[in-house]
Amino acid sequence: MTAGSAPLSESPHDTEEQLRRAIADHGSARLHVQGTSMAPTLAPGDLVRVEPTRVPTPGDVVTFSLGRDVVTHRVVKVTRDSIICRGDNRSAADPPVPLAALIGRVVEVAGKGPLRGGRGGLWSASARRFARRVRARL
Repeated sequence: MTAGSAPLSESPHDTEEQLRRAIADHGSARLHVQGTSMAPTLAPGDLVRVEPTRVPTPGDVVTFSLGRDVVTHRVVKVTRDSIICRGDNRSAADPPVPLAALIGRVVEVAGKGPLRGGRGGLWSASARRFARRVRARL
């Protein structure tokens, strides 16, 4: 846990405004995962901790706003002004996400430990396999 962040066990923040406010005030925010698009990495009901990030790297799991929805998917590609993401359990990528819509990077899953995507740690081998599959399709 980083300095200044609220404990992962506190109540989650599920809207974009709540997430952004919690990150600004505490350095991180908690969010309950909904849906199965990130299975098996993340399951419905998992509680994740999101920290701010300016530009993620491919393999990172990020949270972003998409219209009125808050989405948590894995970064496939980073361009100068947007990111391309995809759920681990999806065959197609999301539309490009402007960097301004990025809320943060998922760094921890309650009960599972750190999640570092393309930067090593828990599930890093899974992230590397995922990235190879995506690059093969591009």
